[in-house]
Amino acid sequence: VVTTIVVLIFFWAVSQESAIGNLINAKADEIRARAELIRKKVSESNSKSHLLSHKLRTLRTDKGLSVFELSQAIGVSVGTIMRWESGDTMPTWTKIVELAEFFGVTPDEIVKR
Repeated sequence: VVTTIVVLIFFWAVSQESAIGNLINAKADEIRARAELIRKKVSESNSKSHLLSHKLRTLRTDKGLSVFELSQAIGVSVGTIMRWESGDTMPTWTKIVELAEFFGVTPDEIVKR
């Protein structure tokens, strides 16, 4: 009888371990899928930021303006302009509209290719 109970307990423990292992694997797969989605979104965001930064720098230099002059014209700090042009940050939509008006282009021309 004791042997039967020990065997039953052993098989129960093995089945529990298997269920826990399956649960852990499912959660790991879910985490990997989320991480991949985040990586793709970050990559898309970096691409958009790079396009905007390049366009902004081109508009500024084509107009013969320094970073300081542009910062004064639209009311932001030199550091802000530098972060926009380096792609570290992106301007708010309001600032994109101000930049577009300043440069005589549409907001879409600033944020798109």
